[in-house]
Amino acid sequence: KVKTVHVSEARISSKVHDELANDLYELMSQLETSSPEKEVILDKLDTIYNQARDISKQIQSVDTDGKFADELSNLFRSYQSENVNVLLKRYDVEIWKGISSHIKITVYRVLQELLTNMKKHSNAALVVVSIERNNKQLFIQYIDNGKGFTEEISKNGLQNAENRIHAIKGKLTFDTELHKGCKFSINVPV
Repeated sequence: KVKTVHVSEARISSKVHDELANDLYELMSQLETSSPEKEVILDKLDTIYNQARDISKQIQSVDTDGKFADELSNLFRSYQSENVNVLLKRYDVEIWKGISSHIKITVYRVLQELLTNMKKHSNAALVVVSIERNNKQLFIQYIDNGKGFTEEISKNGLQNAENRIHAIKGKLTFDTELHKGCKFSINVPV
């Protein structure tokens, strides 16, 4: 668990450095060496602002009490856009009753990671997520129609998600091919 926290902190630190700091430095350099138009500057600042919001969303606390179902629905809505349709299928908000806060937060963070990867890399137009509970098991399936990835890429990008699921004694499996989308299955004992 401590290792997973350290991996998350390193990932966030890397995002702040690689995305925010580098983009800010580039904009500052551009302002020092040229006179870009006001609209160009505003567009770049808007991009940086959105990056900061995305990072902030990833580290904010998650309400695991009665509002968890709403938190999860809001997460899916936040990735919805003109270009991406995110559908929640077979989802009963009552399935979260009796599930520990730790499992809820882990599931939330893993789904957030999958959605963020979709937004940044996959060019998917459709994402379908189903969440079901059968006795003492939580079953989550994530499918998108994006460009997929190779197994080599997946080991780097998905290690944190896999570690999180393993920390709660769950199992994350995936099926993907380049240009054929992604399918993730998560099983967690509850």
